[in-house]
Amino acid sequence: MSELPILPTTVIGSYPRPKWLKEAIRLNKAGKISTEDLNEAFNDAVITVLNDHKKAGIDVPTDGEVRRDEMVEFFAERIKGFRFYGPVRVWGTAYYRKPSVVGKLEYNMPMLVDEFNFANHQ
Repeated sequence: MSELPILPTTVIGSYPRPKWLKEAIRLNKAGKISTEDLNEAFNDAVITVLNDHKKAGIDVPTDGEVRRDEMVEFFAERIKGFRFYGPVRVWGTAYYRKPSVVGKLEYNMPMLVDEFNFANHQ
């Protein structure tokens, strides 16, 4: 990474998923497109986000978290010691699976290496 300015700019939070990505997710869940096709759609969405960040002059771009359904669920699914008890209303009519800690937290594998490497090589 090149040298950053004194106050580098970045983006926090998730990018809105485009309609075509939401449709690809729906089709994959319905068994109408392959996981490979879904991953290609996710990759296209990440490239779109990175291009937006580049056009906006963002110093430290992100992948927009477009591969994640929810900010906590992604990590809790990959860390031993969490348990999901069903959907919880978060705001409005939005329900998400929220975990509870039920044991010692342990992880055995890197969680973001593939996402980082993909975004870093665009």
